[in-house]
Amino acid sequence: FGPGGHAYVYMCYGLHVMLNVVADKEGIGAAVLIRSCSPVS
Repeated sequence: FGPGGHAYVYMCYGLHVMLNVVADKEGIGAAVLIRSCSPVS
């Protein structure tokens, strides 16, 4: 994993896009998976 705040975008089965945001120091495997979101006006 990269430094905290770094974002990774993955494709799952060619259908779904997943956003994973690193939540700790570089080299430590701690992240938050964002599975869905909705626009805010």
